[in-house]
Amino acid sequence: KEPILVPKLLAWAAQENPDGVARRDPLFSWDDVQSLKTLPWRETTWKDFNQLVDAGAFLFSERGWPVRGKNEQQATEPIKVAVFLSTELASCIALYALIKCGNSVLLPSPRNSINVLVDMLVQEGIERIIFSSVYEAVAKSVGDELAKRQVGLAPTLAPIPSQEELDDRKETCGVFPYELD
Repeated sequence: KEPILVPKLLAWAAQENPDGVARRDPLFSWDDVQSLKTLPWRETTWKDFNQLVDAGAFLFSERGWPVRGKNEQQATEPIKVAVFLSTELASCIALYALIKCGNSVLLPSPRNSINVLVDMLVQEGIERIIFSSVYEAVAKSVGDELAKRQVGLAPTLAPIPSQEELDDRKETCGVFPYELD
């Protein structure tokens, strides 16, 4: 049997259970938890989740990331990306969007030392570093250390699309062309 790849799995979940809840994210802080008031949540259905992934893939491609369609996947190597993500919805969407664009994704732990992270990125030949706002300082420190070492590797640093950008783009993007088959 051939495995179901992540983009196809998300499309299937959106088709089979469009109104099912894919994620439930808190819209409150830890301080709010101490209160007795009712706290707001954002519920993301499978349909919305899949549309947000398409929006993220389009946003990455509009920012100059090459789209690796069927022909490119056989003729070119994927872009190697290190991704420093947190737990919010936008980070999760960014990960799946990068996969849908045909990138090779490395998820290093930002808890490692800068030296360990740099060694890992050099060993893997990472070309781009993407980060959530929480890990911007880590990503920039890694980029600075790479520049100091002069190892011939100067990855582009960029933030993930914000939740607002994803929500706005979702309304107009349509389906991202994922053509691995």
